[in-house]
Amino acid sequence: IIQSAMKKFVLCLILILFSLNAAISQNASRLVSDFSSKENVVNMEIRKFWLLAAKPFLAVSLSGDKNNKELLPLINGTKSIKLLTLDDCDDEVRTDFIKRFQALKDTDGYETLVHVKDEGDNIRIIAKKKKDRIKELFIFIVDEDDVAVVKISGNIKMSDIAALINKYS
Repeated sequence: IIQSAMKKFVLCLILILFSLNAAISQNASRLVSDFSSKENVVNMEIRKFWLLAAKPFLAVSLSGDKNNKELLPLINGTKSIKLLTLDDCDDEVRTDFIKRFQALKDTDGYETLVHVKDEGDNIRIIAKKKKDRIKELFIFIVDEDDVAVVKISGNIKMSDIAALINKYS
């Protein structure tokens, strides 16, 4: 009887630990989602309809500019763009975001493509990939005073992102 009770206890403990690990695990999408509704957070999203409406104008504009032609495939593969800024938030909210941002791990299919730390500025580009396509791309720009996140959702070729990173780095 004692062994049976001990086995049940250990099994329950293992299940609780796995549940806590899943609840604690953080990814870029969850971080943005958690802070989107906080007080004084600026949360703007450009959805597919508006992107489709703007694509012809952007395509004409970018096709004539040989310096920015690499942006055209990125725009064609984009379904939505979300911008999140915490500039007007309380210090407590901003500090909580920064702490959780620093704890982000490459899990659940998310991978850090670029991470730059320079004199207090912290820029990190994280992607969620499926095969050779990027489904979500996050650009985090974090320093002591300002926090901004750009989330691009779509179906973007990894090679298009690599070309942009190579051009602008």
